[in-house]
Amino acid sequence: MGFDMRVEKSRYLTSETDLDLSIPHLFQVAESAKSVIRLGIDVGGGSGTFAAQMKLRNVTVVTTTMNLRAPYSAAARAHVHNTFQNLDEA
Repeated sequence: MGFDMRVEKSRYLTSETDLDLSIPHLFQVAESAKSVIRLGIDVGGGSGTFAAQMKLRNVTVVTTTMNLRAPYSAAARAHVHNTFQNLDEA
């Protein structure tokens, strides 16, 4: 398991099943409704990959991330206010 950049950099960009909603498809839906996406919520986030992918599209995402010392974790935190909570303090 762990962080694999080859997997993470393309995550959420394609659909694996009919139930998946990829980021490009999400933006197609928004465009067809003549709407814009500016804010997203990612509950139960992992390494911050979703937030980083959405940041590339100028969308702000409120998310939880785990500090796995992964490149996308830092990218996801780059433009947000960080609030840290250690697991032993929860």
